[in-house]
Amino acid sequence: MNTSKYVAATFAALAVSVALLPVPMLAKPLQATAAPASTKTATGANPLPYVHRGTSAKGEFTRALSLFQDGRALLASIETDTQPATVQNGTWKRSSRADRLSVSLTRQNGKPYRETILLIGSPASGGTLSAIGTSAVQYGAYGLTFAPRIANQVAISYDNKKDRATITATGVNPTTLDQVSHAQITGDGYDVIYWKTGGGGGFEAEGQSLYYFNTLTGRSRRIAAFPQPITKVSETRLTSGRPVLIVSYQSGETGVTGVAVVDPLRERTVKQWSATYLTGIKPGKVTVATYRREDVASRKAKPISTQTVLLDRFF
Repeated sequence: MNTSKYVAATFAALAVSVALLPVPMLAKPLQATAAPASTKTATGANPLPYVHRGTSAKGEFTRALSLFQDGRALLASIETDTQPATVQNGTWKRSSRADRLSVSLTRQNGKPYRETILLIGSPASGGTLSAIGTSAVQYGAYGLTFAPRIANQVAISYDNKKDRATITATGVNPTTLDQVSHAQITGDGYDVIYWKTGGGGGFEAEGQSLYYFNTLTGRSRRIAAFPQPITKVSETRLTSGRPVLIVSYQSGETGVTGVAVVDPLRERTVKQWSATYLTGIKPGKVTVATYRREDVASRKAKPISTQTVLLDRFF
């Protein structure tokens, strides 16, 4: 029997049965339970974030679903502590009933496959959403729930004498980080990005590693390393809504500079420019200025080229 036809038929039958169920009672909207809808452009707007937690043969896993105002959807699944997230991009739309949403997703890394999720509830209510899902790699359908990701009051405190930072957030134990050069809360207010010396090599081992602390798991993961000290980390999104980090770095000894594009979900550096400064960043694109190597340490010198690059091309 054709698998895709079987899955489609199963989902269609379940969708009909769910439509006959009574409308679930949703919790009253809670203050700051989900990121507020943004009025920014589509690529720059913060989405409504939802989370599903579960267990598998590999242990506990987390699925983070982001719904954007313009109909885009993003699902990032973290199944183990040692592997990068699985990323699925797609779209969502309302069905004929106000409390029904259909999310269509395509896996972006590894072997491609499609997945469809029927959500029951209203994203704007701040309540939990029930869901039924089907995928091309799984027979039948499966049930799950997505809860709003709570704004968990992330804070960073420093002990400059000991070169130490402590991250606190609702629902996770305080985490102390040693030898941290800098830490910053992510633009959506949920997680922390930080960097510290070590792991990047470079001149006299001055290189640094970039880390991402996820308050959902209470754990840090190293997502990139550079042979020069990091000077700044900026955030933006692709046109799909996928988050991207733009990293600037410069050697304190040789003056060598560079800019890198980092994928925090897949934990890899997808593009680097050397002898370059970041001069502009907008949703979905960056502008970089390239200098002669002998002039790069002097900001008074004129760049030999300036280019605006669309970030989607690297993903």
